[in-house]
Amino acid sequence: MSTYNRNEVIAALSLVWADAEWKGVTKPQLLWLMEIAKIVTKAGGQRMSETLLKYRANYVPTISYSGRKSLNNGDAVADFLAGMEPLEVLAAAEQILGFETGELVAKYQHLNVGQMRMNGGNRLRAAMKRGDITAADLH
Repeated sequence: MSTYNRNEVIAALSLVWADAEWKGVTKPQLLWLMEIAKIVTKAGGQRMSETLLKYRANYVPTISYSGRKSLNNGDAVADFLAGMEPLEVLAAAEQILGFETGELVAKYQHLNVGQMRMNGGNRLRAAMKRGDITAADLH
């Protein structure tokens, strides 16, 4: 069996995944491709790109606040934030987590809007993981 360059295989699989959801490729088929990639690259440890590819198999299609197709991990926070603009996400996080109005916006004003939105979502996920809030608190 030939040994292939690990980075080339992972890059190729990432390209396949980017289009797979819309072309009917199933999650089991993608996971099978990942296993084949590990064999042909004789993978020792798991790299970040492989980890991301593994989690992408569970992504669900959604529409972003800009109206474009997007993917998310399908958890309660992602469902709650779907379609929200970045400043709406921060405002929701402030309200749910008990911050003063505008506190998170001021804290993250030096970041671009995508990073602002990500940080608001991460704060909500962390609070859920700690048990400070539940999925019911998000709605």
